[in-house]
Amino acid sequence: MNPDLDQIRRRVEETIGHPLAGLMKQQVGRGPEDLTVYLVDDMILLRLKKVLTPAEAQVAATPEGRRLVKEFRITLLEAWGASLRSLVKQATGTQVVCIHNDLDTAADHLVIIIVLDRKIDTLSG
Repeated sequence: MNPDLDQIRRRVEETIGHPLAGLMKQQVGRGPEDLTVYLVDDMILLRLKKVLTPAEAQVAATPEGRRLVKEFRITLLEAWGASLRSLVKQATGTQVVCIHNDLDTAADHLVIIIVLDRKIDTLSG
């Protein structure tokens, strides 16, 4: 990764990833065990591992439970949308076009894709 993009990635991790993990911990009682930030074209990809609480993991043992846990977590992320958009603007100076997310309860991975209004390589480092 080039130095400018690496600097932006670290800034995104500090100003978006870590506050999001803190918000998860505050609101749900647990943040991710691992957070990785990827910058691709005009997207920020956040991969969060081990996000489920013990209770959610237990509920997710059945098909209906998986649906309920996934629905709850995705609804929660949508509720945090305005805060997430604000964090992105602070970190990158860009507007968010859209946010996509998905939770795999079996793997206990949450992926968030944030599409920006311009390519990452046009951002100032």
